[in-house]
Amino acid sequence: MSRRFTAGASDNLELLLDTMCNAFGGVIFIAILLAVLAQFAEFKEAAEPDLAEASRLQRELIDLEEELRALRATREQQLRDVEALESVLPLIDELRTVRQTNVELRRELESLARQAEEACQRAAAAGDVSEWERRRWLLGQQEAALEQAITEAQRGEVRRGVLPRLVASEKDTFYMIVKWNRLFVLKKPTARTPFGAVNETDVTHARIRSDDGTERTLYDAIPDRGVRIDAPGWERAPIVADIVRYVPPEDCSLHFAVYPDSYPSLLTVREFFLDKGYDYRWHVIPAQDLKLPLTPSLTAPDVLR
Repeated sequence: MSRRFTAGASDNLELLLDTMCNAFGGVIFIAILLAVLAQFAEFKEAAEPDLAEASRLQRELIDLEEELRALRATREQQLRDVEALESVLPLIDELRTVRQTNVELRRELESLARQAEEACQRAAAAGDVSEWERRRWLLGQQEAALEQAITEAQRGEVRRGVLPRLVASEKDTFYMIVKWNRLFVLKKPTARTPFGAVNETDVTHARIRSDDGTERTLYDAIPDRGVRIDAPGWERAPIVADIVRYVPPEDCSLHFAVYPDSYPSLLTVREFFLDKGYDYRWHVIPAQDLKLPLTPSLTAPDVLR
């Protein structure tokens, strides 16, 4: 009796224990399953793209690309501006030089006006009307030449001479000096070539070498030589006739190096050669003791330094 109870109680306990283990195992299984399902749901949510966020990122990418293109365009424009400034800076120095030249020309104009007044007073006191008229005419010519020099300087035509540098030209350049109211031809034109031998009768020349290795020839007028422009009939001088005869205006351009004492003479010479169909350029030699520096070839378009 006692043995059967013990055996039945043991079976019941085993059944209870088995039931409890199965229930606990089921709970554990359900918990594990829920955890796996939760992870799978998170993975699925992470795997699915957010269309709104993707659209926003796409717009940001487009905006950044546009900004990058704008920055590149700005940088290219800045580089072009820098290049333009590099070419403008020398022109600023040239402008200062031209303005200084204008100031000096104005001063010389005022000085000529004073000289004219003094000459007028002296002529009136001496009673020499003819001399007074001659001086008055000469000073008037000088005043007109100075006024034109100032005007052309303001237009930039003198700038190349003040620096001095010639602009490139398809024509050859035939050089002359206007000094002491005389015309000095540097090279004698001939029937074979407009640029013959150096006119040693009227000009001196000496070759020098600069520090940079460039060779130049310094030309200067010889006093009391050349063609006296303020004398009647200067246009018929042999050297002037040779220029008209052997220097073709369609191939050659005239260039005058003018000293401060000879502005009126430049006007006279210029009008004569303009009537003959020549192009011309000119620049001012600022001091009487300076010489005209040229490279060995007088036919090159950019030889004045």
